[in-house]
Amino acid sequence: MVLPDIAAQLREAATLFREGKLREAERAYRAVLRGAPENADALFMIGSIALQSGRAKQAASLLERAVRRKPLQPEFHVALGNALRRLARVAEAEESYRRALALRPSFPEVRLNLGHLLSESGRHEEALAEYEAALAANRGFLPARVARARALHSLKRFDAAQADADAALAADPRHPDALHLRAQALLARGDLGAAELDLRRALDADPRHAGALNDLGVLLEQRGALGEAERYYRRAIAVHPAFIDALRNLARLCLGREQWRDAGRLWMRLLRLRPDDGQALVNTAYCLQKVGKPKLAAQYYERRLGQAPADLLAMNNLASSLLAQGRFAEAEAGYREVLGRDPGNAEAIHNLGRALYSQQRLDDAEALLQDAWHRRPDQARIAASIGELQRARGRAEEASDWFRRALTLDPALESAEESLAWALLTTGDFAAGWALQRKVRAREARWRARVARFPQPEWQGEPLAGKRLLVWAEQGLGDQIMFLNALRDVQAQAAHVVLEASPRLVSLFARSFPAVEVVASGARPHERLLGGDIDVQCGMSALPWFTRPGWDAFPDHRGYLAPEAKRVGRWREKLAPLGPGRKIGISWRGGTTATGGERRSTPLSAWRPLLGHGDARFVSVQYGDVGADIAALEREGVRIVHWPEAAADMEEHAALVASLDLVITVCNTAVHMAGALGVPAWALVPARPGWRYLQKGSRMPWYPQVRLFRQQEPGQWDGVFRALAEGLDAA
Repeated sequence: MVLPDIAAQLREAATLFREGKLREAERAYRAVLRGAPENADALFMIGSIALQSGRAKQAASLLERAVRRKPLQPEFHVALGNALRRLARVAEAEESYRRALALRPSFPEVRLNLGHLLSESGRHEEALAEYEAALAANRGFLPARVARARALHSLKRFDAAQADADAALAADPRHPDALHLRAQALLARGDLGAAELDLRRALDADPRHAGALNDLGVLLEQRGALGEAERYYRRAIAVHPAFIDALRNLARLCLGREQWRDAGRLWMRLLRLRPDDGQALVNTAYCLQKVGKPKLAAQYYERRLGQAPADLLAMNNLASSLLAQGRFAEAEAGYREVLGRDPGNAEAIHNLGRALYSQQRLDDAEALLQDAWHRRPDQARIAASIGELQRARGRAEEASDWFRRALTLDPALESAEESLAWALLTTGDFAAGWALQRKVRAREARWRARVARFPQPEWQGEPLAGKRLLVWAEQGLGDQIMFLNALRDVQAQAAHVVLEASPRLVSLFARSFPAVEVVASGARPHERLLGGDIDVQCGMSALPWFTRPGWDAFPDHRGYLAPEAKRVGRWREKLAPLGPGRKIGISWRGGTTATGGERRSTPLSAWRPLLGHGDARFVSVQYGDVGADIAALEREGVRIVHWPEAAADMEEHAALVASLDLVITVCNTAVHMAGALGVPAWALVPARPGWRYLQKGSRMPWYPQVRLFRQQEPGQWDGVFRALAEGLDAA
């Protein structure tokens, strides 16, 4: 029996609850519990308030206690079912709802809640039965009418769903859920115009209706209005951050638009909600590959393969992520596993060809790429890969044809366009190559970022009369020296030229071009380069776009760099004690892994027959730590003079090179220094040359004093050294 003071407390708490003063009501009910700890009514009300306040776990605990005290109270079971549903304890929630119905079979609100629970679990037929039972108990129960329409839609019974939505709208023409459901039925039948009207009416009634926002996005995407679709998807997610359909739609849209970072973040967000979603795992990995994170991408592909070991797409893409990491043998094994399961998979055949190409197994790679092409002659990427392989074989003309074929199939394939530009330059087709490179650079993020470092507009080749031009530094020391080939051309046109250069080259360039203002490059532009008196800007590598349209446009110069005369004199004094005969500089290493250094470099031991030739005296002009190389030859009785200071300081390097009779070098900065100083130089060119050295011929347009000795087969330098020895005999 409830004591009179407890009853009064309960009435006071109930009044506060009805007035919406939930915090005060909860305090009042807790006061009841202090006097009667197991009072079922107080436990029920505190649990109900906790559920309304988002404290589902606490609510469930309180309501379970209330149910134990009053097991025959149907409302208590309903409230407990609602709390358990919120906690995704589906079986327990269903049991609570069914206990409530056992106590009160004609309880339409409980039928509705049970229907929602079943629907959320994908049990749409059972949910439909509960909604119909709710309507049987109360024909005017509008929420059950709308819920039945939703269940019918899920069961693809679109006509019946629309009939229920129409009935609901007859009772409430602005009901947002009913409008949304009718729109879904119309969408399913392909009536996009009527569906859009209903979706917009639903949003007029409830601008935060996440389902209508998402479905309007779908409709707009179908019409090709991708920007508008994206905005609606984002609005749906803002309203309902865990809305799986909207997240998936937006992620898919961003993926299709190649917005790799945004798409990747969205797929990851979806994975946090559904960790085992296979599509999200594969697409997250793919986006990570696209933004240059192949190692992390591999982890997601491995997760997917843990779920579905036979997923060929994930297997193929995992191999591609290994290929991007330089793990060529593992990538090869992965592609072969795909082909073991699906021998005709053109994508895997293509990728295996790329893996073999990366291992320099060019014959096998070409056979595979050609096989992939015969299977899928509509694939631009395969054509581009064949083009790259032809470039690797030194067949620039054939490579150009393949790149053009790729671009015919896919004009937006930027990698093929850039590769075609390099191939054209390698064949000496400068006009076409520069034009294409200019187009590629205009959209290249790195180039745009460098242009954006300076406030001036980019020079587009217009007349420079009366204008001040900034030419800014880029790329390595050798390229900065080479591109100065065109500096006098623009200097002759412009009122003034300001040149940014590597700090190591500033004094050499300033002496060589006394009318040019030379400023050192740095992490941030020098304040002089930001001055308002400079009219236009141009990157060094862009100078030839406007000044070197063909071979005939390159000057027949005898050097354009001027070493310091006193330094040259001192080096000649150092060289004199070496004795009579020609003083020849040699350099045998060049580049890095990223720039093909292994392909361009030779072991110093390979120079042994040349170094004992005639009366020549050989001097190292090689940069870097080469002490071990030189000591190894000295133990064989061959002496090479090496002055480390001549490699570390570009002024000393220029002066030493200017003091020599000849420089013999692999493709590195020494070629550019000798050529720009007008010193005779012989360059050892690999079978796959860089574009600067062209594909054929014994000369390069940049430096008339440089002679090229070409390798015939990759990695085979013996023939080159024989030709060099013959050249020394004939000189």
